[in-house]
Amino acid sequence: MRRLAIVVVVAACSHTPGTSHDALGCQVVRAGECCDGRGCASGTGTLTVTVLDATTQAPVAGQVTFTSAVWDGAMPFACTTQTSPCPSWQLGVSSALGEGALTLTATASGYTPATFDVTLDGPTGCCGFGAPTTATVALSR
Repeated sequence: MRRLAIVVVVAACSHTPGTSHDALGCQVVRAGECCDGRGCASGTGTLTVTVLDATTQAPVAGQVTFTSAVWDGAMPFACTTQTSPCPSWQLGVSSALGEGALTLTATASGYTPATFDVTLDGPTGCCGFGAPTTATVALSR
């Protein structure tokens, strides 16, 4: 009796509209490169946001909450230090957010929420994570 084996290979590479792709549909970052047919972990780099009082230019005291239309509920930002007030807030490396423009809203007690835009970068090669992104937003009372 003969047995037939069927092997399915799935390429898991990024796909960005408007960029060049190989025969598998994988984005070609550099000529001939596309994960060598492998799937690999990749995502945006960290996002660090400094939130200042618009009048004093000092860090806003208390908890700052970040939201976006592409995220369900408050985003998981954490203070970068154990000091108070927090000098900056960071969202770690993420594969949950796509590359490109992102609009965020920062909210803190006693302040008017402020909306700001950032651009998140993906890896320069096929695998890995993008460069860190930083932003500063000022909240008014």
